[in-house]
Amino acid sequence: MEEYEACILGLNLAVDMNIQELLVIGDSDHLIHQVQGEWSTKNTKILPYLYHVQEMMKRFTKIEIRHVPRIQNEFADALATLSSMIQHPHKNFIDTIPTASGFTMMIQQWAIGYILVLAISLLLSCNEVQGRTKLSYLEDLELEKQLKLLNKPAVKSIKTKYGDIYDCVNFYQQPAFDHPLLQNHTFHPQMKPTLPIMKEYSDESIIDWPMGRSEGVGCPKGTVPIRRTTKNDLIRQKLMPPAEDVSFSTSFSYGNNLSNKVTFPSKGYKLAIVQTENNPSNKFGGAGMVTAIYTPRVKGQQHSACRLKIQKGPENIQVGWRVDPTLYGDGRSRLYTHFQAGKNQCFNTQCPGFVIVNRDIPLDFVYSPVTQRGSKDAWVDKMYITRDLVNGNWWLLLTRNQTQVGFWPKQIFDELNDFASTIEWGGVVYSPPGVLEPPMGSSFFPIGDTRYDAYCRNIGTIDDNGQETEAGNLIPYMTNPDLYKVVDASSEGSSFKHSVFYGGSGESTEV
Repeated sequence: MEEYEACILGLNLAVDMNIQELLVIGDSDHLIHQVQGEWSTKNTKILPYLYHVQEMMKRFTKIEIRHVPRIQNEFADALATLSSMIQHPHKNFIDTIPTASGFTMMIQQWAIGYILVLAISLLLSCNEVQGRTKLSYLEDLELEKQLKLLNKPAVKSIKTKYGDIYDCVNFYQQPAFDHPLLQNHTFHPQMKPTLPIMKEYSDESIIDWPMGRSEGVGCPKGTVPIRRTTKNDLIRQKLMPPAEDVSFSTSFSYGNNLSNKVTFPSKGYKLAIVQTENNPSNKFGGAGMVTAIYTPRVKGQQHSACRLKIQKGPENIQVGWRVDPTLYGDGRSRLYTHFQAGKNQCFNTQCPGFVIVNRDIPLDFVYSPVTQRGSKDAWVDKMYITRDLVNGNWWLLLTRNQTQVGFWPKQIFDELNDFASTIEWGGVVYSPPGVLEPPMGSSFFPIGDTRYDAYCRNIGTIDDNGQETEAGNLIPYMTNPDLYKVVDASSEGSSFKHSVFYGGSGESTEV
């Protein structure tokens, strides 16, 4: 029974670590075959353990149990020998298992040798985001195939102080041109779009990306920077959550009257945003914002972000800052983009679509420094998604100089090949089922003060004639106002113009 006791304790440990995919290796023929239903047992002492293990296995999205001969399990033997040298009280118990007869069975601490094996195996198989690094031969081949598609030949490589490696890839070899609709493109590095004339702000707190400035380096002419994808990135990103719903239900709390509050089943996503009226006849040629950059604390598969989003039907384009250990492998605030075009959707350059033209600004750089709540200095970035007035491509502009970073070609879209019908600004967080909700924005409810709140200010839209206007009447949406709030504050006469304050601590005790 000690094998079952050790297995149960190990599974408990994996559950506590919020691991979703698990490989269990053991040398007990009986346990492996019984748990997988290949062997049966009539032993009344074993049955409660067997049923309990089978129930716990349902808590993982993927679990594999593999048998190895004892002679090949030297690691377990070594740890068992080590544990035998540790003195434990004879009456030290860990947990109880309910049985069909109503009695309970104790799991004894002396199984600690097996627990150490499982614990160390789990720790070795996890990085900052829970995941399995033990791959089958076919899985490893598939990952290598993906890496060859994503990582193009580099003319030059740049390693940042955060450990990221950016490959300077020939403009014509970037991942965007793997898209089947872009095979015969006529794009080139020097192309200049015809864009609306937009307002400029002399705001010294707007961040400039340092790769081509303060570090004194950048990609050579004719190349573009693309963050190198690693095998660990691909393994981690298998745990990315399902896609967010593209439209809202009337069960959302809306407006400033919270008495009609209803929690919305949102696949783990929680929003505190404002949105233009959802009218299919709207014609927006883009939108913009200046956003304060924060770094809310998230862990595991949680993420927290601020975004500008344009949408028509099921298709959308997003830009903003994001803290996402699953996507990036760290807890830093980074620029992010996301698009959904038909059935194709991804972040940054993880799938073909976005064409990079700027050789200094990659799509997933680290924001540093960031805003500290209560500080007189706010670190912000200016972001625009705007439509080319001639050919309809959607361009991404950043910084106070409205620097052209790249574009999403019109031809990859079905709905957004014309104008957008809805614009959205604000915060979004995600937490997997059973995990406490993470902080959003500044990690506090907004109070209407830019020194203390996360915000999107100077928000505006671009009409179908290419004229930039302030956003008019907007509709606030809050998935759960007990955790996250948003305040729409039109500030006539203020240099910040139309502003949106948002945020909340979620269920976190660490803000």
